[in-house]
Amino acid sequence: MKVASNRRAGKHDQANEEYVRKHQDLDWMIDSLSDAIKRATAIGWPGKRAECFRVLSNPAVNGILSTALASHDPSYSASTHALFNVIHAQRSTQRQEGYPLPPRLYWYRKGFDSLADRDPRWADASVERGDATGFRGLSGSSLVTGTCSASRDVFGEGGFVVRSKGSDGGYVYTMQESDVVCFETAEDDEFGCHSPVMTSKESGVFPPNCLFRLKQVVPAGGWESPVPGVFPRQRLLVFTATYRKPNGAACSDDADAEVADGEEFSIGAKLCGVADLVTLSYACRKEFVSGLDDVLARPVLTMALEWDRDLEWKDWKGRHYCARDEFQYVCGPALPLDDCTPGTRDARNGGCMPAEFQERVNEFILNRRQKGHGTFLEDEHAFLTLDEVLAIRLYSGPAFQPINAFLRNVSKLDGQFREQLARHASLTFVATTRHVINGIRKLSAVSTPEEACTHLWRGARGELPKTFWLADEIGTIIATETAFMSTSAERETALHYMAGNGAPNLLWCLKCGPETDAGYHRGADISLLSQFEDEKEWLFPPMTMMEVSIEVTPGKASGVLVEECGKNFVCVEAIPTFV
Repeated sequence: MKVASNRRAGKHDQANEEYVRKHQDLDWMIDSLSDAIKRATAIGWPGKRAECFRVLSNPAVNGILSTALASHDPSYSASTHALFNVIHAQRSTQRQEGYPLPPRLYWYRKGFDSLADRDPRWADASVERGDATGFRGLSGSSLVTGTCSASRDVFGEGGFVVRSKGSDGGYVYTMQESDVVCFETAEDDEFGCHSPVMTSKESGVFPPNCLFRLKQVVPAGGWESPVPGVFPRQRLLVFTATYRKPNGAACSDDADAEVADGEEFSIGAKLCGVADLVTLSYACRKEFVSGLDDVLARPVLTMALEWDRDLEWKDWKGRHYCARDEFQYVCGPALPLDDCTPGTRDARNGGCMPAEFQERVNEFILNRRQKGHGTFLEDEHAFLTLDEVLAIRLYSGPAFQPINAFLRNVSKLDGQFREQLARHASLTFVATTRHVINGIRKLSAVSTPEEACTHLWRGARGELPKTFWLADEIGTIIATETAFMSTSAERETALHYMAGNGAPNLLWCLKCGPETDAGYHRGADISLLSQFEDEKEWLFPPMTMMEVSIEVTPGKASGVLVEECGKNFVCVEAIPTFV
């Protein structure tokens, strides 16, 4: 790394291994950083831990690590992990020793040694503007430093002050023409860590790959700095931070699909898992982190063309369906029909056309936004398009089966095979999937606080393997649903679809909640658009992660067997998360 940092600094005569080994080895670096190491040990850092941190957080070295992380270059991954681990180890020590929650930290956005100097994405306009999901912020690739100093050497009326050495060896103080960034701190929760690790009495850091979310922009002169009575003439951008503990991606080797030996495509029920298969398995945290961005980026067909194919399937009761018929139905007037597998189709929607469904759902969204719900989404991203309405209407009926079968098959593949399946004109459902996901996010955004904290239910026919209950290295049990996940606000609805006659079943109890920095924790109520409104269906997108929240003994199977309504099942509580 020192060779690379010398090359980056233009010191080409020093950018070779021989020179570094002779003149700039590890002992030389530790000696040159001795003052910073002493400041760390003065607040309780063990000596070797302080040395490791200061060497890897040195601006020249950390710049190399940051660039590699941002470009997905694995060359320095061991060093990045070492930096993250040593920060978290000290964090654990500070919490065990009763250190108080660190105060707010501050730094400046642009300029020399600024946040943007270390990670250019901090200067990007999208940090403030936000994306189509309403998220404003970024996932940082660099170590982020902040200060809580209340000195006029740090804050002045003009903004943040930076101290540097002048040509005469003395210190020069320069006012930065830059926004000031404030990092709020909070106690840990089930979604991660939200406070920095103090490296001196007045400085702290957040590790690489930390998620920073913009919560507030305060106008210039409208905020008081840590120096009493000083109101800088720069804007203040207030961020929250979230990062996970080390080794958060651990998972069992055999957890790679919802169903071990079959597909829901031919025998599944929407609000329940597969009927004839006994052993269930789910994907792990890795799939949640990877997501579907690579699959959804470039649809090869429109949604209409995806359903204009010779595709037929049957549901778990043996009824047959045709792709063209299902798409043609949602594009025309709603026609009530009794004795469908889930009940009566469009019982209260007779004669309603797609445009009327769109008007109905967008009027609902507008009403919620006027009451203050979902206003973080810009108007252009807040309302459902006609394609999104049609896609959700499709999914709420029998068409969920081929969509979910496609998604589960894609999740089992990597690299070129994954891309080939996603772009195969005879198999893809990428366009439909994108429209459903976009609709879910828009509807989820306008949920009320009461709705956000509702418990939702999902049944699955079969039983979990004993290996499911093996917690990872940070003590969590993770299941990731690789397809859309239908749930119901009615517990009885999930029980209705379970297998009887003593067959094993699983009942997921999803403990939903309001949006956090980690993501969304509630699905979307699609009742306004559903072909089967009485199901009270709440829909989650593919790659929803469920973190099991019941107490388990690592290495032992858990879950209490319940018998109710003639069905045997194990109930598992979990917190859902999607991004």
